[in-house]
Amino acid sequence: MNKNKKKKKKTNHVIVENIQKECSFVLKKENNDIYVSNNKPIQIYNDRIIKLLNERTHKNVEEIIEGDYKDLNKNKYINDTVYIHAVGINILKASYIIQDLFSYYHEFVKSIQEPTISHNKNNNNNILEKKKKKKKIF
Repeated sequence: MNKNKKKKKKTNHVIVENIQKECSFVLKKENNDIYVSNNKPIQIYNDRIIKLLNERTHKNVEEIIEGDYKDLNKNKYINDTVYIHAVGINILKASYIIQDLFSYYHEFVKSIQEPTISHNKNNNNNILEKKKKKKKIF
């Protein structure tokens, strides 16, 4: 009797969430690969990418300061790369992540440049004031 009964086939709908759940073991292979999914907020991805980039940059800066150019040249382009993967609607989410990263590093560079620009302006103002004082004396 059991032989005559047909097994019901399980219907699987192909959607992004199912693919991401079933292939999660593939998605987590590399440390520098970031896979954008629906169930996580953008800030988690931003924090992880910034952490990865800053760790590698910090290591490269230490190697430059210590004079270890051999190690730096070996891993020159490999260490500075983070891959962001997205499928379907998550592509839009990934573009927001990239936009946030650009604005983060833009603000970072801007904050570094502002003190040097203001310092240069102060030096120029001090030089002009000294010249004015010399002219008044003579």
